[in-house]
Amino acid sequence: MRNQQFADSPLTLRRFSQVIAFALAALVYWAWFVRPEVATKADDAISTYVIAGVLVAAIFGLVFLALRFGASGVTTYWLGASGSDQVQPVATLIAATLAILLTVGAIQFSLGNLDSNTATAASLLVWALVPAAFLQFGLVKWPSRQRTASTLTLILFAAPVAILMAAFSYNSFLKADGQMPMPAIGPLIVIIATVVVAAAAEEVVFRVLFLTALLERTASRFQAVFLSSVLFAAMHAPLFLFQPVIQGDWQLLALVAGNYASEFAMHVLVGLVFGVVWLRTGSIALISILHAIVNIGPALSGYF
Repeated sequence: MRNQQFADSPLTLRRFSQVIAFALAALVYWAWFVRPEVATKADDAISTYVIAGVLVAAIFGLVFLALRFGASGVTTYWLGASGSDQVQPVATLIAATLAILLTVGAIQFSLGNLDSNTATAASLLVWALVPAAFLQFGLVKWPSRQRTASTLTLILFAAPVAILMAAFSYNSFLKADGQMPMPAIGPLIVIIATVVVAAAAEEVVFRVLFLTALLERTASRFQAVFLSSVLFAAMHAPLFLFQPVIQGDWQLLALVAGNYASEFAMHVLVGLVFGVVWLRTGSIALISILHAIVNIGPALSGYF
């Protein structure tokens, strides 16, 4: 059910969604066309910026139209815990998980043993243990399954989305510097297992728990998918910005932030796809596998 106190406040979730959408469009516009590294030096810069603004607006319009269509429907596979608003508890879970992960990273950095392997191990443990603790102690309630999607529905959504995620993953793999040899079978199994477990943990938090809670709060499939996707992307941002912040290198931070802006938008887009698949199928296994597919490329290329 919609939270009445929040719904009656000046900043409704719908208005909040609109503000976030405009902010996201402005971020993309800045990252692609305005920041110094990419700003045009041509004499007709003003007209170029105007055209760029129209282009960004058109892209966002198409994305939101696609989301409106993808999130439409009334079939409900999962319902939030009866009689309780779970948005705040799940948001607290996410904040606690991120805070613990950053604290662990800071400790590893101070000890001089922060690298990709230790960071991955810490991330895996924290994202598995903290949500489990919240669920175990009743701080967050698990939603209830109402029905199961048919095999045909699963296939219709799994096939095209798996191809799309595989394309994203392969593109990330190609971005790696140099030609990295494929790991031996043992390390490869460990990498794949790590990616699958990490993907499943994130999907449980952001789709099973948070998106379902938002759907109960807003009664809007569109808003639930959009807001959960933005938070999903925002959760990754501190991990990308962590190293320059802890090193106190503010010039590097500005450069990394500018480069990460487009990556942030891509995380939102991927989150939208996962959210739509979750609403349409209610399959934890499917969204976890799709998430693992999109992560396997970066994992093999050496950066998570």
